[in-house]
Amino acid sequence: MKQNPSLFCLQNGHIIFKHKKAQHDLFDTVKKMTFVDQRFTASDKLNTIGVSRAVWQAYHKEKLLLLNCDTGEHVDVTLKVHETIGDADFVATSYLGEILDLPCCKNIYLCRYKDLAFGRVYPQKIDHIRESDLVISRADADGVLCELQKQPYRFFEVYNTATHDCIIIKKTHIFVDDSLPAGTVRLSRKQRICLGLELPQYLSDEQWSVLEEQIDRDGEDYKTLCELYTAGDRFLDKNASFAQKTKAKKILSRHLAGEIRIIPIPASVLFHGKSRVQRLCDFYVGKSTISLVGRRPYAIDEGLDIVRMTRSNMNLLGIDEMDKVILQYKNKKISCRVLELGDEEAFAETNLPISPDLAVGIPAHIRKRLGVLDLSSSVKIDRDTAFIFKKSINEQIVPILLTLFSANLFTDSSVALSALLSLVAIPIVLYFNLSSKRNMRA
Repeated sequence: MKQNPSLFCLQNGHIIFKHKKAQHDLFDTVKKMTFVDQRFTASDKLNTIGVSRAVWQAYHKEKLLLLNCDTGEHVDVTLKVHETIGDADFVATSYLGEILDLPCCKNIYLCRYKDLAFGRVYPQKIDHIRESDLVISRADADGVLCELQKQPYRFFEVYNTATHDCIIIKKTHIFVDDSLPAGTVRLSRKQRICLGLELPQYLSDEQWSVLEEQIDRDGEDYKTLCELYTAGDRFLDKNASFAQKTKAKKILSRHLAGEIRIIPIPASVLFHGKSRVQRLCDFYVGKSTISLVGRRPYAIDEGLDIVRMTRSNMNLLGIDEMDKVILQYKNKKISCRVLELGDEEAFAETNLPISPDLAVGIPAHIRKRLGVLDLSSSVKIDRDTAFIFKKSINEQIVPILLTLFSANLFTDSSVALSALLSLVAIPIVLYFNLSSKRNMRA
């Protein structure tokens, strides 16, 4: 989990991002903080720090980075109110203490990213849905984003300030629409669901308290929400009608709407492309990719090097149980085996409500290695084509031997020419024999 210590430096009171010869002022606010060594725990987010209420009110909707200037280590953080500390102090989880070496550090800075904010979300056009593209206006593209895209970032993070749900998108998947008004972004339905922009499956205590402050408790809107979200856990009623859900969505969009923001991912400059062997396997076997929200697996899976996903998602990737997939989050990749997520009750025992088809169950130790520090971030999943190629190599032995035999049998020529014919024929035979693997993909 250690980060590259050379990505940031302190210059004249500013935290400067640097990579090779490029330098960029990535943050619009930098606040020096003092670590207070007190016991502090957080349930779902390992990257939580406790701050005063004043600091929380000023920054809790922002995307923040905590930087140790003595070592260069850094990590994105979320905030939680801690009532007994000052405005320049903070407490942290043991995870952050380990990553940033907090007890021994005197130069800790809380940094707020420069970002591009969108107050309106439009449905995505059909021609951009398949590639999971993101479309913004010309006015926004010529502003902050233009400056950010000149830097060597490969990925950007898109997040919702109200729910803190986020997705990762490649720089090459951000497009411009001259007809869009400023402050507007186009997102597909799946992107909107992952960002918490559709009707939520549950409401947190914080969200419910905001609704109670803003909505008349004797009014029709409050009654509608109480009927849909059961008292106590505030889970969405599974038997609610489409009309009820549509009405509730409009109510929640008026009172709980957040902004969609785009920020660069500094660590993405360290991302290494695929090796030649991996590219060759992708060509022969066929690449297949989906994005799912990283959640907990079954309770019995913790500690194992496996992930859980539904049979439909496995079919989309073109894999079977115990095949391998490659999980990617920002600049980190991990390969692990897959089991079917077929027991929704066992999955619900360890997670807040979410459609199983939108989620992948990842054990805590794998999420930690990937740098997924919450349960609301989307993870890119590729089928491991190198594993599938090796798995099917026994099926290719006979065709390869027959090709070698044919090259010598039907040509009355030199050994060199026979070898050349074999080198040309074997890749072609492999490609056709692996067509069944390529055709397994959606």
